[in-house]
Amino acid sequence: MTKIRYQYINFLIKQIYVNLNINSYPINILDIFSNFKNCRVVSYSHHMKRSNITYSQMIGFANSKDASTVYNNKRYLIFYNDLIRPYERQCWTLAHELGHIMLGHLENYNNTRIFRSSLSDSEYTWMEKEADYFASQLLANNLILKELKIENSTQIAKLSNLSKQASKNKFDSFKKYLKFNFKTTDLDKLVLNQFDAFINTTICTNCGYRINTKKCFCPICNESNFERVVTEMIYDQCYELNEKSRAIICPKCENENLEHAGSYCQICGTYLINKCAGQHYIKNTDPDDYENNSCNTLASSNARYCVVCGSKTTFFENELLEDYNIEKQKKEILDPDSFIF
Repeated sequence: MTKIRYQYINFLIKQIYVNLNINSYPINILDIFSNFKNCRVVSYSHHMKRSNITYSQMIGFANSKDASTVYNNKRYLIFYNDLIRPYERQCWTLAHELGHIMLGHLENYNNTRIFRSSLSDSEYTWMEKEADYFASQLLANNLILKELKIENSTQIAKLSNLSKQASKNKFDSFKKYLKFNFKTTDLDKLVLNQFDAFINTTICTNCGYRINTKKCFCPICNESNFERVVTEMIYDQCYELNEKSRAIICPKCENENLEHAGSYCQICGTYLINKCAGQHYIKNTDPDDYENNSCNTLASSNARYCVVCGSKTTFFENELLEDYNIEKQKKEILDPDSFIF
């Protein structure tokens, strides 16, 4: 059997990352296909409706329950089963088919499709293994997993569009990868530079808010422990601020006439700047009188706590932002997925 081109596949995928400016996980495989003008992706459900055929007829047409790629005159038509579950299986299938295309399996072997009956056992096995390796590296690249300090398959499943089983297989191969001391190439550096913001972003272990690793405290709940996972909680309660963290509209009375240079709303007297208030900030008192108790760090619009020193923010002290637990409970109550029928 022909040797699997591991080095070439890794190089090819990193080129795709750089050329398409891929900088985070999970990867949207359909977005990748949209960048190749010679590729057209059609779902099973769309083709079934257009051709007025049944599901079983569609599988017979494609000769596969998952996907099929037709090659003709340097153009590729990819059919994929959008009705199959889980969604991660669809992602893997499409990444696998892209692997066949990018690795020249159809063009180089002059095949209109990859049928097992039209290839020797060794040729078919080689092509499938190369396409599988391509899909695995595309959806969760070892270079990025190493920088994220991945410790188990569950973390891989959370950050990528890999199924639980595929994540277990990926983690097994990743552990083998770590045993080798590969040198960082210039192409590697380009990829890592693109992924820098993603790699250096963590999730608060307490409230689930996404935060940069350079911060010391979570701006939502004041926690100081973070971990690299992709499930996150979005805290929507916030106010539009300018670059100096000053409210554009008064967060209390909704006065829009704030063109003056002052720090207070001329209608209700609310302090308009969200920043570190200091541990002993007195409500409704000018924070500048207490700058010794505050690091004066400007805060984001939904920040209850200073990310530098952990003190409460002015908006939280003045009760313009409610406790994160209250907002979290409201979101969970309104989440339609939380209802059991």
